[in-house]
Amino acid sequence: MPISRDARGSAVYGVEVGVFDLATNERLPATDGAGNQVDLVLVDQLKVIGPSSEIPPSAARLDSNFGDQITLAGYELGKAQSGQPLPITLYWQARSQIQSDYTVFLHLLNEAGEIVAQADSPPQTGLYPTHWWDMGEKIADARNVLLPSDLPAGDYRILVGLYLPETGERLPLVGNEGDSVALPAVEINH
Repeated sequence: MPISRDARGSAVYGVEVGVFDLATNERLPATDGAGNQVDLVLVDQLKVIGPSSEIPPSAARLDSNFGDQITLAGYELGKAQSGQPLPITLYWQARSQIQSDYTVFLHLLNEAGEIVAQADSPPQTGLYPTHWWDMGEKIADARNVLLPSDLPAGDYRILVGLYLPETGERLPLVGNEGDSVALPAVEINH
């Protein structure tokens, strides 16, 4: 099966099949394992490998080791303004073959340490779960944190970490106490 040159890699895609009548082009009914009628049946998933995501020179470098499984190697922050999404790209590297699918959390904290905005989602909005990552592979993870429109201007900290969505258990930092990395303060304009 040819894969389009426009396909996003690295990412995981579902392989779905369906049956249709050649004479009428009408899709024939199908049911899943539970007896529910479906248009297409998911038969497997396929990893499409793209070029490794190198950290651009404009990115801030880090070397934060989460559980000897994943390194947060760097990040880039866009401009921050109340009521707008704050763009951030995280650059991850797999330190080992990862057995679980982790969710990334980003918490924006005010001066009192209170969470005023957050964005939790699997890497690449779920298109590339962590258990698919190969050891040594580098992954660019672009995301947005929606800032409240009434957020006062000022300096805010961003915490980044990983957790298991089933239990909420966070992946600990190795060599440091804690389970999140504090990025330098970001200035938010109103």
